[in-house]
Amino acid sequence: MTKLDKIVKEIVSKSTDTKEQVKAHAKRITKEYEARGFDKGDIERLMPQALQAYYKKQLKSTANAFEGVILGKSNVWDMAKKPRAAVKAKIEELGLKGAMEAGFVNGEGEYLYNDFDWRKGKPIPESDLQRSVYMVADTDDGTFELALLRLRGSNCELVTPHFAPVSFRAVKGKKDAKGRRLLYDIKVSEFEKVAASDFNFMEFFENTVMGLAKKSVIQLADVEQWHDANADDFNRFCFSKVNCVRINFTDDSIASNVMEIDDISLELNMDQLNTVTVWMPKHITVDFPENTMEMILVSQSSQNNEGDVSLNALGVWVHPAFRIKVENKINGENDVSPQEVDVPEEETPEVKW
Repeated sequence: MTKLDKIVKEIVSKSTDTKEQVKAHAKRITKEYEARGFDKGDIERLMPQALQAYYKKQLKSTANAFEGVILGKSNVWDMAKKPRAAVKAKIEELGLKGAMEAGFVNGEGEYLYNDFDWRKGKPIPESDLQRSVYMVADTDDGTFELALLRLRGSNCELVTPHFAPVSFRAVKGKKDAKGRRLLYDIKVSEFEKVAASDFNFMEFFENTVMGLAKKSVIQLADVEQWHDANADDFNRFCFSKVNCVRINFTDDSIASNVMEIDDISLELNMDQLNTVTVWMPKHITVDFPENTMEMILVSQSSQNNEGDVSLNALGVWVHPAFRIKVENKINGENDVSPQEVDVPEEETPEVKW
């Protein structure tokens, strides 16, 4: 194993970048040193040092220690999928040579970003997996606020204990247009439960969460109206106290389990099932029965081509007395759940650590 291979291996173990991304940085540094006039021997000597220095700066984290309560998390999406598709479309339109001349592909055949100024001309990775964690966090001297933590790469698979106090480290960003604190992960991100034997989530929800999210605590009769008002917010999420009417477990070929819910705001209709559909991603364990009462559903609204509004579950709190195991499979023929996650039109600039 060469010195460069050892450095690459160490960087991959400590940063959020993949081996391919680290090697891409090594290639960039090599080209820079070639342009500066260094010979091959000097480059082989200097480049590993420069690569290590680059990542030392990245790993000198400005992360802070926080405590909070995780309320839910999104599915994983690939931020590289859409820009790579745009480059492929340009290649089909202009041909490879034309796409290279237009700045969509470099001399090595790498696809390049060609949208926002802060990343224009940079290589697009093969994948850029991300996930949002929705939470209430103490980010400033004991003051709780709604927060969105962005996870990237392998951190997307971190265990996220829901509805209990946790401690974690993250980079503190600004607030978004909705007043939610933006947080960014680091390689050493992990969530540790905080000892709090007297913690009661229902009390925390009613005394803290509802005060922070007044406009997002909704009854099911208002779901469509709330969706219309918040459809442009990629990170929209709402809270509802609901009852489970029906659960359908799906097989492994289907992305979501299905739950029908109601609350006191929905009228009793003997001619039809007056409920709201909830798509339950497989990372949410459905270990409660039909007829479970007063669950706290954290969800994101969506609308299909027919105009029907449903909810995509981010997290579900259930009273411990209702937790059991149930089985009720459906198959692909009657599954109409969303199979892909929409990605935001714009991505926030990279956080420099």
